[in-house]
Amino acid sequence: MEILGYLIVAAIMIAAFAYAFLPLAQPAGGMAVAGAAGGGADKEIAHLVIERERAYKNIQDIELDWEMEKLSKEDYEDMLGRGRARALEVLRRLEGRGVKEGTIPLHLSEREAVSAALQQKGAGPAVPEPTLDEALEAEILRNRKVLPSKEPETASPKAPELATAPAVNFCPECGREAVETDNYCSGCGKKLK
Repeated sequence: MEILGYLIVAAIMIAAFAYAFLPLAQPAGGMAVAGAAGGGADKEIAHLVIERERAYKNIQDIELDWEMEKLSKEDYEDMLGRGRARALEVLRRLEGRGVKEGTIPLHLSEREAVSAALQQKGAGPAVPEPTLDEALEAEILRNRKVLPSKEPETASPKAPELATAPAVNFCPECGREAVETDNYCSGCGKKLK
């Protein structure tokens, strides 16, 4: 019985080591997901999308360094020119693969880039999803169409009319509450009108 306990502990330790060190045995770059999901073209598109992200991030970093006065004007212009040239090169390579700028959103992780590349490959031009503001505005419009519109209040000296809520009356016989539209009391049956 003691040997069975050692075997179970050994199996758990082997599984833990395999789980921890298996990612180290996979190909570098994290592109194994792209290879499993599609062909070489999809892998290349995903790689280019990631390069595009890096190029845009590099340009943002250069501009931030310029604003914080960490770069001289010559360094800024030189680095910005090289960064823009790199971004244009990546964009041209993406367009050469049939991906137009704006069809794959910015700020994607590697997995999101792979799935976007697969969608781009199969679906053609992507239809952008509505933003949160657009979705909220659409929901508000749907609710406004359902709810009755209120007429604007006028500034008249008259007291506001309470025509929307029926007046509440009481039965003279039993004292039970009755709405103005009731013909008979629901408690005792006496005729109210």
